[in-house]
Amino acid sequence: TQYRLSRAFYGTIDGQWRDESGELHTAVFKNISMDMPYMISDLYGTVRNLKVENLRMNVSETSADGYIGFIRRVVGGTVDHVEIVSSELHASIRGGFLTSESRAGSVIQNSSVKNSRLVTFEPSSNSKAYVGGFLGYAHQTEIKNCYVQGLELDNMKALDNAGIGGLAGYTDTVTVKNCYTEGAIHTGYRNAGGLIGYQALSLIHI
Repeated sequence: TQYRLSRAFYGTIDGQWRDESGELHTAVFKNISMDMPYMISDLYGTVRNLKVENLRMNVSETSADGYIGFIRRVVGGTVDHVEIVSSELHASIRGGFLTSESRAGSVIQNSSVKNSRLVTFEPSSNSKAYVGGFLGYAHQTEIKNCYVQGLELDNMKALDNAGIGGLAGYTDTVTVKNCYTEGAIHTGYRNAGGLIGYQALSLIHI
């Protein structure tokens, strides 16, 4: 059975917990394979202190269009201390391991993607790709203290790129502070970058 939050979420998900001896731990989501495009729908609240390991999302490419990511969209919400490890995601239009899209004053911080593979493929509609190792499209968002490490981004199949990047595909009115990416991007298309594929009115402090 596959579970997800399929409606807008305004509350808080906090994966930190304390055992009987008082030691703190972080909740781990592990070995998840799903053809559905996301686990959490539009996030207006907060997600923090989670580790996601071995997530396989849309690998069969059944969801040809739309928003593909652990979180579908962050809409004025906050993501803090979320780690995604050893995962694979396939997207055609908007996709990123953490979220396909963030907007409306969202804050994404202290989070990472490690040793993961992202694949683009041609959409069924006449649309360009907004895809990044961390997130696909960002508008009016602050991203700080985040990194992508050991990324393999295969962008050899697409209709066209609006933006393909190691951290973010396309940014508009975004502030990026103290972030970096490491990995490989394979592409035959335009608007590809190691950190950000296409940048509009954004401020970057590395």
